[in-house]
Amino acid sequence: MKGKYTVKVSNNRVAYTLELERNITILTGESGIGKTALARLIQNFEDAGRQSGVTVQCKVPCRSITSDDGWESRLNAIHNSIIFIDEGRKFLQTKSFAETVAGNDNYFVLITRESLSQIPYSVRSILTLKNTKRIGSKHYSRTYERFDFISHFSDAVSNSEYLLTEDSNAGFEAYEKLTEGTSCVCISAKGKSNIPRVMMKYGNQRLLIVADGAAFGSEMSKVYKYYQERPDDVTLFLPESFEWLVLRSGIVSDRNLNSILKKPWNYILSEKYMSWELYFTDLLKKITAETRLQYSKTKLTKGYLTQSNIRKLKETIEREDTLHETEK
Repeated sequence: MKGKYTVKVSNNRVAYTLELERNITILTGESGIGKTALARLIQNFEDAGRQSGVTVQCKVPCRSITSDDGWESRLNAIHNSIIFIDEGRKFLQTKSFAETVAGNDNYFVLITRESLSQIPYSVRSILTLKNTKRIGSKHYSRTYERFDFISHFSDAVSNSEYLLTEDSNAGFEAYEKLTEGTSCVCISAKGKSNIPRVMMKYGNQRLLIVADGAAFGSEMSKVYKYYQERPDDVTLFLPESFEWLVLRSGIVSDRNLNSILKKPWNYILSEKYMSWELYFTDLLKKITAETRLQYSKTKLTKGYLTQSNIRKLKETIEREDTLHETEK
């Protein structure tokens, strides 16, 4: 399943609207704001259709799982749909659920306040329920502001003692080159889940924290809280992925690349790619296969580290318009 979807759910008292562009979306927020009510409305519509008093508008079917009992068999029977899973379901934290989501041809809307460390979901797909001015109208919007560009990257580097990145291979090499000749030291957390621990280790230093936003959702609440506590000393940079930066930079070219980057949801199959990070990695590998820029996550070829290409990466980091079309 692929594509971008608007879901509208309503009855005679309340109306919900949310936009989905990825296979995994997290709905969060304090208790009592209506998260569970949304899942129940969808369940009521499934059970009784329009006789339930509920209307569900979407280009694809919307389904719900509101019980721990039989979740696997129910999920396996649903295809090419948007599946809402209610808060409090114990299986959300399990390895078996993560394995089921991987390779699944559905989109998932997971209602939870917990971090799901076994599932790679985007920082930008964490949504919080907002009440609009219209009585009874509720709209989900992104929880976090944009961290996918730094308007003055050189200043951010100059203001930081350390650039902390999750990557220890190709991405690390590029960021190390980007900080070359400065007093900022590039260090690796050796994995996204290690970033909170490492950032606390360097808690008294000024940090520039870099991670792949497309799969960093489970760590975001801890990192964002740290950022809020030290806004003058901490800078966050969360592009979709390092490979996404390369593809946007002009270092490589392909006739379909511009269209893909403008509307990635039209190309990324949920059953093949659990996160956009995986898709952009495969795309970069495909475009550069058997060329001097043949891409590998383990080590960059020298062609990526030329002065010209490092400048292109820096310019891409600083461009606010590097987001895909959904932000325009």
